[in-house]
Amino acid sequence: MSATPTIRSSQPPPVAKDLAALHAAVERLFEASDAAGVMEVCELMLDNLGIHGRLRWRRMDEQPGHLAGQLVLAEDPQGPRSLVLE
Repeated sequence: MSATPTIRSSQPPPVAKDLAALHAAVERLFEASDAAGVMEVCELMLDNLGIHGRLRWRRMDEQPGHLAGQLVLAEDPQGPRSLVLE
């Protein structure tokens, strides 16, 4: 067993491919009229940032399978559900 620490090069955080496109996506998010529109814009934004995962709407009363692997991004003001990134 070695006491030598493992040194890993720190990678810079992902940079938006196109900041203008990201800004436009945020504007579209404010204009989204339904849950499908919100999910579409969020998928575009995550892709632009280089973040991989699966988006889905989860009901508030649904028990998450793997809570550690889920990030709640938004709550639907029109219903009891959350937009989750897995």
